[in-house]
Amino acid sequence: MAKFYFDEHQHKGRAYVNALEAGGHWRSSRRVGADFIFIDHDIGPKGIGLRRGIEFAHQNDVPVFIYPHSARPNVMSDTHKPWPHTRALFTISEGHKEVLQALDYPCPIEVTGWTYSEIRPFKQVIPGEKINVLFAPIHPNANGFLGEEDKQLNRQVYCLLSNMPEVNLTVRHIHSLTQNGITRNYRINDRTTFIEGHPDGSTKEIENADVIVGAYTLAYITVALGKPLVMMGEQIRPHVGNTKGLIFYSNNWEKYRDIMKYPFEIEDALLSYDAALELLIAAMSKSRAVEDWKRRFIGKSFDGSRFVKLVNEYLEKG
Repeated sequence: MAKFYFDEHQHKGRAYVNALEAGGHWRSSRRVGADFIFIDHDIGPKGIGLRRGIEFAHQNDVPVFIYPHSARPNVMSDTHKPWPHTRALFTISEGHKEVLQALDYPCPIEVTGWTYSEIRPFKQVIPGEKINVLFAPIHPNANGFLGEEDKQLNRQVYCLLSNMPEVNLTVRHIHSLTQNGITRNYRINDRTTFIEGHPDGSTKEIENADVIVGAYTLAYITVALGKPLVMMGEQIRPHVGNTKGLIFYSNNWEKYRDIMKYPFEIEDALLSYDAALELLIAAMSKSRAVEDWKRRFIGKSFDGSRFVKLVNEYLEKG
């Protein structure tokens, strides 16, 4: 067996590390001397260049693999030209693979399953007098930066939900409300609970809500857990960046926009309380379209044994 270096992003690499260790490989704390390397994406600091050390590793015949940076498909392969020497990119489901194929991703793509939570059947919610809504704004980067169009959408959704008398609102935000683009509405404070969360994969607030309005990893976890979701942020051109003036946008969104589209999206109802209420209630009912989306983008639970088998096969190919 071999020594590997794993560049872990938040909690998102745990299943992969555990599988590799269970398969007989051992983890190194240093890139230098590792027999193979795992990274979550190949983009360098501030979106410029390549991740540290991967070109050096390639030149020294050390295989580099990519695991998912997010539960969302890897659209960074569209905002930046992919590094062509990745030995294999591991992804979650066939829908993720379909998005990458639409982008002509140049390296092998392997589907090894969902790692973020349990996968449960959808549980329909019957609306009561009040609907318990969890709103999870698009969160800033680790350095606290969030682009203006993401902040604007956060503000619009917060203003919409916080002014709906049918809603008991919980806002789970990462970093401060200001960094999320939100100014607290004190007029309706009695109906809104604010929770400052962390990017740790916690599902407590998801479990306690009737319906969730959110984006990206939290939204995908919501679907996996069988909870009602209204997606947000999918009608903004995909982009990455953690510095003002250095935001990189997708070049080929039109090729995969419809592939990724979720059946219920809050941007379709931003201008009307009645439309928003209808959307929330619709998301709480069983939907064949949601089940199809879940099958394609959540798929099956992570298969650690198959993952390790594939890694070993790529290592043996040299």
